[in-house]
Amino acid sequence: MRHCARVWLCLALLAVACNQAPKAAKKSAVANSAIARGPAAPYAGTPVKLELFLMSRCPFGITVEKALFPVLQQLGRAVDFRLGFIGRNQDGQLSSKQGPDEVADDLVQICAARHAPAGYLGLIARMNESPRATPDAWEKCARESGVDVRAVRGCKEGPEGQRLLAAAFDRSRARGVKHSPMLFVDGAPYEGRRKAEDLLRAICRAYQTTPPAACADLPGAKVAVAVIGDQRCQDCQTETLLAGLRTTFKGLEPKVLDYADAEAKAMMKAAGIKVLPAFLFDRSVELDKSGYAQVRKYLVPAGAHRSLQVGATWDPTAEICDNGVDDNGDGKVDCADATCKARLACRPEEKTRLDLFVMSQCPHGMRALDAMNEVLPALQPGGIRFAVHFIVGISPDGALQSTKGPAEIDEDLREICAIKHYPARHKFMDYIWCRNRNLQDGNWQSCTGANGIAPQVIAACATGPEGKALLAADAKLADALKIDASPTFLVNNRTIAQGLDPESIKTAYCARNQNPGCDKKLTSAAPPAAAAATRSAAHDGDHLDTRASGSRRR
Repeated sequence: MRHCARVWLCLALLAVACNQAPKAAKKSAVANSAIARGPAAPYAGTPVKLELFLMSRCPFGITVEKALFPVLQQLGRAVDFRLGFIGRNQDGQLSSKQGPDEVADDLVQICAARHAPAGYLGLIARMNESPRATPDAWEKCARESGVDVRAVRGCKEGPEGQRLLAAAFDRSRARGVKHSPMLFVDGAPYEGRRKAEDLLRAICRAYQTTPPAACADLPGAKVAVAVIGDQRCQDCQTETLLAGLRTTFKGLEPKVLDYADAEAKAMMKAAGIKVLPAFLFDRSVELDKSGYAQVRKYLVPAGAHRSLQVGATWDPTAEICDNGVDDNGDGKVDCADATCKARLACRPEEKTRLDLFVMSQCPHGMRALDAMNEVLPALQPGGIRFAVHFIVGISPDGALQSTKGPAEIDEDLREICAIKHYPARHKFMDYIWCRNRNLQDGNWQSCTGANGIAPQVIAACATGPEGKALLAADAKLADALKIDASPTFLVNNRTIAQGLDPESIKTAYCARNQNPGCDKKLTSAAPPAAAAATRSAAHDGDHLDTRASGSRRR
């Protein structure tokens, strides 16, 4: 399961796999016809191998394709491009997360690649304009792209297509591809942003021979940066951030240091840095104007350097709470040290407690919330204590941030205010389930009133200091527990668990709690988009009055 990951380490550098689904692109016959002709520009050097693995209806894969296809056109034969597909091949039965329609689209695209190598990218580009179209809509796209419909249909509906797609699914599994999309540049996973300029820059950096002409005008001034990490820190993600910086600054010249190095300690002292990881730029950062424009607002003075604000939290002088060593020399080891009390490994177990950490507009998180529509009535007789928390970030100036921007923060505030003011019998879930049915509807007040939740109470809290304080507290809690993926469950105050469907959530809870509802068999499939919208208080009326549902993110 791909989570809606929060990447607060540097919003300017990395794109998350679970960003907002892209808006449908405007049709461009000129652009698509250019793509349809296929990469044809000659190249005398060694092409860079480029592999893109995705699910054909995944919105994030489509986002990458929209940025990548024009780049492929620019680079022509200087790129050896291969498109792969992600799915399941079980004894010859092919399946994909979005169901049979996605498998059908996969078959069209892989057959077009085989039988129309000069036009299949144009076909895919046109299909991407209406990614939820009926499975037979591809034929119009094929004709517009100059692709032989008869040849593709024969492949798609016959054994050839099944064989090609089964081999593609097997290949993606063998490569360890687990989420859509995954892009490999010259064999290495691409970790940068999903914009055409960044993709072009990453490909251009990979040439072992003279790069093609398309690479000539990319910004590439030499930019020096000192990268300070700590080999004891498993969550610092130094290499991931550095990969993002390399796509931002083509001429990046990093000097990587570890906290154990005397030079690293001296640099931290001079820069006033106390937490890691640290990225310290000198004035050369201004030479790459394009890259500097992207990171400028995240740079703060740090002695003779400028420090990139990446959400660093690792204190190398503090006690490490699970290594059996007195790291800070105060005579107390691990959980005995006061600084470890908030850490997950040191939290006291609290039976019958279930906490869910989500982003309010993350479709995976929404599905987990909708699954509680079935879980809560089943476990309520046993006294389950359920709470919802929100995964948000706090910028250096104290502003609240979320992956989907201000709209998600606004909804977080309303939902956390419902949680605060309507906790009895999890009444707040009435509002959350109702909102999940249609988060795009700005009339949030329609989810109040009849269910006993007062809109004026929610509005006063959400627009005032109370809501912001509540959300900031959730941000600090998630940060202390190192929870940054939506959804994440916390069972009994100390055990991390995952789940989207009612049965999986119940099983995770019941593995650590005794509850009469644990003997019930719940639904083992995650609630589909809006599937729970028609549910009412068909369960026991003393629990919830209204039910609603949400959608999911890949």
